[in-house]
Amino acid sequence: FRTQQLEDCQLVAKNVVSEAWENPTRITFRTTEAVQTILSARQTAIQQAEFRVIAPEGFTYICPLSETKETILKRLASKSLYNSTDCAVNHEDLSERNKLYISFRDGGLVADETYTVTIDVVNAAVVNPVTNIFTFQTVLDGAVVEECQVRGYSLASIMRDTRYVPAVQ
Repeated sequence: FRTQQLEDCQLVAKNVVSEAWENPTRITFRTTEAVQTILSARQTAIQQAEFRVIAPEGFTYICPLSETKETILKRLASKSLYNSTDCAVNHEDLSERNKLYISFRDGGLVADETYTVTIDVVNAAVVNPVTNIFTFQTVLDGAVVEECQVRGYSLASIMRDTRYVPAVQ
């Protein structure tokens, strides 16, 4: 029985300072349904598979994807999304900046498999605790096949008021 729900979804951020640019964030999920890109004889997509991440307002992403360390993949018994994918973010449209599109050039996601991807997330300046939710979706030709929602992380304040003061002798 298929749930149409991604399972075991995790979001692990390395840098939780507000407005942080260098924040490699690991996303892990398990599929229950396959989504596959199918190419024609001329190598154009007849059917397009994607993995989509929707962050809370104010967050965005930096492409390309980062490679996930092999030790992490083994520990999680997971496959990487790094190969055979294209990463896209529409930074021009403010309503789309929080959406990351990872499309598969060929192949895609297999059912009942765990996947991990490392993404550079740009943190928001502030986050509303009520809407601090990340949504992961598998998509086939624009239609959502499976999804899950993960609680976001709290943001720490930027330490602008800290400075080095030499000791008085």
